[in-house]
Amino acid sequence: MRQFRAALASGTILEAEKQTVFGERLWWLLGGGLPMRDSRIPESAKRQVIKRSQGKCEFCASERTAIENFGSGCNRPLHLRAVCAAFSRTKPFGAPEFVQSSAVQEILVNLRQRIYAKVPLRPCDDPVNWDWRAYVASRK
Repeated sequence: MRQFRAALASGTILEAEKQTVFGERLWWLLGGGLPMRDSRIPESAKRQVIKRSQGKCEFCASERTAIENFGSGCNRPLHLRAVCAAFSRTKPFGAPEFVQSSAVQEILVNLRQRIYAKVPLRPCDDPVNWDWRAYVASRK
């Protein structure tokens, strides 16, 4: 949020590279997955996952249609799984049926309010006063 607000204020939000990064993170936040990250999965990692799953979906054992990331976003085989279309969490970027869902719309409204607020709505949205180290320390 702090990076998005800063990019908006500085005008760097208009840079193609920034838009790609923010778009990917937003898609992940919305629950659509990381389609760009999935496209960067090395072939050797895909082969390992296919071998491990015997070419089947790891949820229902039907024919796999994709290899996708879960959890950390890391492209090591440990963080990848073979899935069929029914169990795939990664949605094509901008998929209308996903974007128009009420859950996603609620998140977008919340983000819009946080992004355009004149004063940060949450302490973590404030680039000047937010001390993430103190926050992490307080949670231990």
